[in-house]
Amino acid sequence: MDPWGEFISSFRIGDVGPTALVVIIVVMILRGDLVPKSNANSWKDAASSWKDAFEKSQQAGEIKDDQITKLVDATAVVARALDALPRAEGGELDGISDTTETRRRRSQG
Repeated sequence: MDPWGEFISSFRIGDVGPTALVVIIVVMILRGDLVPKSNANSWKDAASSWKDAFEKSQQAGEIKDDQITKLVDATAVVARALDALPRAEGGELDGISDTTETRRRRSQG
């Protein structure tokens, strides 16, 4: 507990006068220790909506990761299928040897 809270909790209501009690309440309001219930509820609602948005974002990220994994797997299958195609004799294209490694380097950019 913070020092101010310990100080306040050490008093009983009967030990302090009405003026001191009002001063303590005003100080607690100014420090933010006492807030209206409507503010506390709106903060709770805002926190809840941010939490929901975060969870939806996490789910979307997992779906995106799954889709990327599937696309990478499909790309590997297509690359193997293209590598299995027969090559024309000569294999020269614009002065560059058209080997599997060359095709892969060109496709990767």
